[in-house]
Amino acid sequence: MDLSGGYMHAADVYGIRHIKESHGNAKKEISRGQLPVTDEDIQRIPEIVDSPDKIAIGAKSRIGREMVVYLKKMNDGTTLYMEEQRTGKKQLALQSMRKYPATMNDASKILKTVHLYARNDSGDGLIIVDMDKKVNSMDKKVKPLTKSFTPETGIEVYRITP
Repeated sequence: MDLSGGYMHAADVYGIRHIKESHGNAKKEISRGQLPVTDEDIQRIPEIVDSPDKIAIGAKSRIGREMVVYLKKMNDGTTLYMEEQRTGKKQLALQSMRKYPATMNDASKILKTVHLYARNDSGDGLIIVDMDKKVNSMDKKVKPLTKSFTPETGIEVYRITP
């Protein structure tokens, strides 16, 4: 996955609607062993992409786009946030978001659920980068984010540093 060239994170109305309709219902999420995603969780997206605990690459969306998966442990649970790469627009766009109870603290089990919603053509599985550990030479595909604020729109833009 080549992310050079100034990619931006984007969360459009379709992605937000998907989260609310597919992962916001308490009854359905609890039956899946998950927690419902709330508006407060959605507002934490910049924090999740800016300082994740783990990042996984190697999966593709159902329509074949490369994905970046973020895992962030919070006080109220662990959030799994997925973006797909849109090369034409140079965006990493919201695809989905799920939340797991704080008692489910096994990151590898949570990341395995990505394959239920995505695919991996190479068969190599996800490449998981633990952001708490020093990034080694094999993990140089992961670039740091820089944040800028656009006063006229009030939108925070996160760019991947080339």
